[in-house]
Amino acid sequence: MFNLKAPVFLLILFSVFGIVSSEISCRDFEDKEIDWWNGYKMTAGAKDLRAPGYTMAYWDVNSGTWWSWEEIAANETSREASTALFHTTMQLPYYGNANHASVGYIVYNDQWCQCPKGVECFEHRSYDGSLCPTAYEYVDSRSGETRVKCNCNAMGFPTPKDSSGKPYAHAKGFLIFDEAGGIWVTHSVPGFPLGRSNYGRVGWSWFKLGPGQHFSCVSLSPEGVEDVAKHLANSYVLPQEDSSEVPRSLKDQYKNAAKLAAIDEAEGFEKGYESIRGSLSTSLKTKNGTDLMVISKEGGKDVQYDLWEDLVAPGIESDIFTETWCVCSFEDRDSQEKKCQEDGRLICDAEGQEDPEKDRPYCCQKSVCDRKHKVQQILQLDFSGYYEKNDRLINSIETHAKWAMGQSSEDPWVCFGDINRQPSQRWRGGGALCMRDEDSHKVVSKFVKEVDECED
Repeated sequence: MFNLKAPVFLLILFSVFGIVSSEISCRDFEDKEIDWWNGYKMTAGAKDLRAPGYTMAYWDVNSGTWWSWEEIAANETSREASTALFHTTMQLPYYGNANHASVGYIVYNDQWCQCPKGVECFEHRSYDGSLCPTAYEYVDSRSGETRVKCNCNAMGFPTPKDSSGKPYAHAKGFLIFDEAGGIWVTHSVPGFPLGRSNYGRVGWSWFKLGPGQHFSCVSLSPEGVEDVAKHLANSYVLPQEDSSEVPRSLKDQYKNAAKLAAIDEAEGFEKGYESIRGSLSTSLKTKNGTDLMVISKEGGKDVQYDLWEDLVAPGIESDIFTETWCVCSFEDRDSQEKKCQEDGRLICDAEGQEDPEKDRPYCCQKSVCDRKHKVQQILQLDFSGYYEKNDRLINSIETHAKWAMGQSSEDPWVCFGDINRQPSQRWRGGGALCMRDEDSHKVVSKFVKEVDECED
């Protein structure tokens, strides 16, 4: 009799204490499993929002052509937080909600944070291998406690490379998976999410708060996870050394992911790993059947082509509207500033006027209109939506997001990517996740207000 009741007792016990495991899947704002969701974080200067800089326009597989606002927790993990981003991210095992022995994860970011144990970090890690260069005390406004915060802002640091000089991808995101499949989240936020040494907090620095950012989550089969891992290897992403692990029980099933997690920052991939040369394109589906296309490109000085113009538009066989980070890079500042004034390929705010704070000109690539598939630069977005009385305009010079959409409803592709349309980004590895979904395409179509037009 005891044996008959034991399973029931254990089920009740596990349910009470939250031990029953659930499927690794994208999560919605109610923490329910969902096939996919997308989000666009508003800028800190957006008008008429209760939480400027922490508000995200959100839509998912169940929302049809509507979208809603989600407020992202600021600089701390709130167990009461109710956003798709929070619930999805909290499936990383080091947040304590998954079994390390049965769940693999790879967190990668070319601007990531590693701080001494016990020291908070809401900025970025320096690329020379050192930990946060400065730390200071401050008084927490809520608790009144004196705390320590490190500041290692990566703006202006050189491109991370391995010992051979090969550049790591300009890419940010994470994979979480078990034997039944997993999720892929791709985004544009430096230092997100915080690594294992800062577990329990989902933080945002001033840089993350200010510009617009993008997020996309898709639920995948085991084969889909492996396909994505192959693309991440092709892009040469930089996994966080303390936040990427494939348990022994999954290494045979996820060979590509296991090799990716074993990367050494200085030496690159382990010996015997054959990287893919050039570009790669793979068609796959979400767990529930939404069509996806994953596109990636290798980085290197001998790789000089644009992700959006040369790969994405031809890959989805469509003219596209695209928006990426328009602030000129430090690496090409002098040459790019000159191009701002002389080259018709660049569009500059206020006729090339520099940003006084960052000492860099705002420059967006001009639309490419002379190819089979046109690539037109988005100049302004409008998130007023069904809140018609509110003016929520975002200029492309204010956003760090990187995305594109098919120009025609007959090509309902929506893509989220890693790389900016800038001369300095052509040699960087990275890729794009493209989703073919009519409702999602209708949502983003509402956002586009102004583009750099092509002359007839």
